[in-house]
Amino acid sequence: WSEGVEDLNTLTTDELWERLGLPQKQLPFFQEWSNPDLVVDTWSNEGQQCLKDANSGRQPLVPRWHQLVGIYRTLEQVFKDKPLLLMDGVGLGKTLQAVRAIACMAYYRECFRTKGTFPGHFMGRRMNTPNGNIPNLPHIIICPVNLRNQWEYEIKRFLKLASFDLFPYIG
Repeated sequence: WSEGVEDLNTLTTDELWERLGLPQKQLPFFQEWSNPDLVVDTWSNEGQQCLKDANSGRQPLVPRWHQLVGIYRTLEQVFKDKPLLLMDGVGLGKTLQAVRAIACMAYYRECFRTKGTFPGHFMGRRMNTPNGNIPNLPHIIICPVNLRNQWEYEIKRFLKLASFDLFPYIG
């Protein structure tokens, strides 16, 4: 078994941001700040005020190297039209990697629509669709029932207010 990113081990964080086409080093649709101690919904008015307050204990929301490389590898697989299995130890950021990859695909779709090309390392590539763009399709996140609330909490904690529509379903 291998990590699946051995060929990317020499890349720096800055090089990964460049390959993603995000020189501002901010992921699209993501909050700039996070507060791990915040117990209110960050999509509520109270939550939004807490994230704006410099004295609230907020911290910059910055992905780690292994998360950036995971996002990049996920997007590579999307552009190759290949499946991907994302797995590693508990607490290493799979939730964020999955949500960040979905957010990047939405951003890339808009870049292609307005500029005719994808950003970063994906410039000049085309998807296997009639217009070459990433299709505007819904995404489904399936998780055990006991993790549904955690997923919803983390999605709202990290994504900007109403940047995506969430439809939690148990059934």
